Amino acid sequence: MSHPRSDMRAQVRAALEASPDLAGVKVYRSWAQSLGQTNLPAIGVATPSERTRGATGNSVDRDTALIVQYVQTGDDELDDHLDDISAVIEPLVLEALSGFELFEITSTDIEISGEGETLTGRLTLTFSATRFTPEGQAAAL
Repeated sequence: MSHPRSDMRAQVRAALEASPDLAGVKVYRSWAQSLGQTNLPAIGVATPSERTRGATGNSVDRDTALIVQYVQTGDDELDDHLDDISAVIEPLVLEALSGFELFEITSTDIEISGEGETLTGRLTLTFSATRFTPEGQAAAL
């Protein structure tokens, strides 16, 4: 039995990899490796945190943060490209999260760095997915 966070990451990666709008974009399991410019554009999927709180009786709300980060090089129109890509990624991820009791996008951040003609842009979409489990059973669905 796999952990629900592992399943969440796998479902999101599969949805992103299957999208024709993202053809040619490598989807990674988080950023376990260093990315050079030759590996871009790229997407990383991670679940860096999970907040828990008691709900009722022996039930626990588990609110998992899911981050999808897209990295691309470009020129002075890079921010427009990142906005366009966010419009592709967001509905794919929300559909992949639809099996959770509650799910939503909580933030979109764009960061552009570099000098000269080549800039590197980083689009970070943060989502929240909540599941309810019996107390002490984090892996329960």
